[in-house]
Amino acid sequence: MGTARWLALGSLLALAGLLEGRLVGEEEAGFGECDKFFYAETPPAGLVADSHVKICQRFQGSERFATLYNTRDRIPVFSAFRAARPASSSAEQRWLVEPQMLL
Repeated sequence: MGTARWLALGSLLALAGLLEGRLVGEEEAGFGECDKFFYAETPPAGLVADSHVKICQRFQGSERFATLYNTRDRIPVFSAFRAARPASSSAEQRWLVEPQMLL
């Protein structure tokens, strides 16, 4: 992987603040431990390009979402996560869920 790709990836992770990320190796199938965020643990096929890197992102010690990131254009191609209804109705727990998804 070229230096420019690593620098762009470093910028992405720095912008993420408290998020930590593991760059998933090109030789690894899927998104490693972040495969659990996809239906049937199967990431979409056919989207990977030379300028894309796969990131398994963590927050507070556990995997939170998978991101396919375009290092050339410096934008995410997609991110995947599993949404669940919060255990309580506090606003602090709802920040991860879009209001349209609450039933």
